[in-house]
Amino acid sequence: MRECLEMIGLDAELLDPIVFGWRYEPQIKHDFYKPKEVFCNWDTHAPLVCECKRWPWVTYLDETGHVRTLDPKILGSRILTTVIEKGLNHITPKPLQTAKIIAEVCEAWDRIASMIPDVYIRNWPSNEAAVKQHINYRVRMAVQNCQTTPMIDVMTTPEAKRQLEWVHKHLYISGADKAANTPTFFCKTLAREQALAQMNSDDFSLVVSDNNVPETPEQVVKQLLGEPPLQEFPPLRPDLPYLMGIYKAHKNKMRWLTNADGCVFSEITICLTAILKGIQEALQNVADDFYARAKFFGGKTNACWILGSTQEFAINLPDKITTIYTGDITKCYEAIPLEGDQGLTTAMTNLVNLAFAHQNHLHKDLFLIQKKNGELEAEWKPLRHSSVKATRMDPTKVIELNHFIIRNTYVRLGDRVWRQVRGIPMGFSCSPLWCNLYLFYFEYNFITRLARLGRYDLLRLFEHTFRYMDDLVSMNNPMILRFLDPDQVESEGNPFWIYPLRFLAMQNEMDNPFVNTDGSLVNLSAHFLSLQIQIIRVDGTFLTTKYDKRRSLPFKVSLYIHRDSNRPVANSSKVILGQVFALFYLINTAGGVVLEIDNLVECFVEKGFHRYALRRLILSGLDRIILTSPLTPVQAVLEIFFDIWREPANRPPQLDDSANSS
Repeated sequence: MRECLEMIGLDAELLDPIVFGWRYEPQIKHDFYKPKEVFCNWDTHAPLVCECKRWPWVTYLDETGHVRTLDPKILGSRILTTVIEKGLNHITPKPLQTAKIIAEVCEAWDRIASMIPDVYIRNWPSNEAAVKQHINYRVRMAVQNCQTTPMIDVMTTPEAKRQLEWVHKHLYISGADKAANTPTFFCKTLAREQALAQMNSDDFSLVVSDNNVPETPEQVVKQLLGEPPLQEFPPLRPDLPYLMGIYKAHKNKMRWLTNADGCVFSEITICLTAILKGIQEALQNVADDFYARAKFFGGKTNACWILGSTQEFAINLPDKITTIYTGDITKCYEAIPLEGDQGLTTAMTNLVNLAFAHQNHLHKDLFLIQKKNGELEAEWKPLRHSSVKATRMDPTKVIELNHFIIRNTYVRLGDRVWRQVRGIPMGFSCSPLWCNLYLFYFEYNFITRLARLGRYDLLRLFEHTFRYMDDLVSMNNPMILRFLDPDQVESEGNPFWIYPLRFLAMQNEMDNPFVNTDGSLVNLSAHFLSLQIQIIRVDGTFLTTKYDKRRSLPFKVSLYIHRDSNRPVANSSKVILGQVFALFYLINTAGGVVLEIDNLVECFVEKGFHRYALRRLILSGLDRIILTSPLTPVQAVLEIFFDIWREPANRPPQLDDSANSS
């Protein structure tokens, strides 16, 4: 592009503000993974007939006589088996299409030329022809220097298409739970049977008309489109969200989700997601103000337990840890009540009013802004702020949007529709924020209750308490189990309860906990997110290592994209170095970092990369990078690697050389 500009006498600096992006070919999961065909395109009134025993799948049948397996050989095709063994994130190599490349580059040039002021262009028709000719020449020269590419995409061969079509008639193929790139193969009929059983549970209610006839998805959508919120945020596609399952191979059962991608609620939930992020930001300010007041009265504590990442947790670790509690709020999404005093609707109403009251006191209001890339963002700005692309949001409108979506959580299965009456649908873009804010509502009420009761001694126990979604950690708090006792009376005068445990349930995730006779907890080892914490001394000295739940799964997990995938090698370098750099914020010993980097190298070697090329890339990256406040100094790790990663006599290949080279 710079050469093209120089050809017509323009400065190449015109390209500086322009960002070039890439469109990658789809991953193979788009060919194998067809949840809509399994869970939407069928008649729920027709009898379900399983044909697993009729086909040559006897070795893959479970005790119930259905197919449930992770063995890709069940596909019965050498081509499909070879492809899917590389993982559902694999991108099959494509044949070079010179004409298509030239057309794409010319299209990019046309878009650049449209940004150039006409005053700079002279003799445009002849210049344009010369530029297009130059593009044609440069592309053809580049193609000649490319490495050998396949003559055909294997997924487009008649054999692969025919076999995949036959398999889809009988099997449901999806990624495994906890390992999305690892393919699983599940009897299609069994998946539908279990989906119907899920919809007939107490969490859902069948939508019927006045004469007790089940309504169709089209009828429900027509009613929804008449609602004011959807008229204000009209959907691009009038489809309902549908139920879909992900096979939990380690527990031999399905995990049920709501697929809300491109549905009638997509636009309004995208808007609500942006708004709720702004609400959460304001509530963080509310918690910060409370922290300052509590600290003044000697009750230094953490008033906002919400975490955004493992790195944020690692940065906030205390200098010493004497005991640690970790727990999981089991089935959090499914258990949250929608209505009632402790329901999601009430919690969101109170939180929205609290956020707006705090920000209005600062003379700020919430504005929904559309950015240049089309995305929506909510920002708190002065009340007099006005902009053509900014829409002022008041608390009443935000509450109405929340209520509308919460009370219209329709889910489709086949040709029938159910409404979710308990729990948050796992699939809406705003669902994680709902879950986070619902739990924050009770946590903040708990912290402020302790302050009202004057229990600053208890407040100090929660200085190092954090939560990431439904995972809770509390450090240096030996009395935490008393606060999580489901038998505690949920009253304003009782300081020893946090969550409504008649709806929610806590499951301890500690390694070897010990409870004293007075109820105090002693636990020296636990994992939280990607961190394993081990207390090694009485004074509170501790070690941190990486924790990966996928290592304990009873099957081989496919993690990273294969080297043969059709994408730039430079992207692989970024992924590898990104994984390496993250380790310095998880592990506080140089030996631990070295061990994990070695494990990472072996993972990529299994994906076709060359071991010595990977080592050289990592050493080069560590030598250049400057990390801010890592748990382990980079130089200490480099010194160990320079000692144990000695260069072989023959120079190893670069990362983009053949994986089979020596």
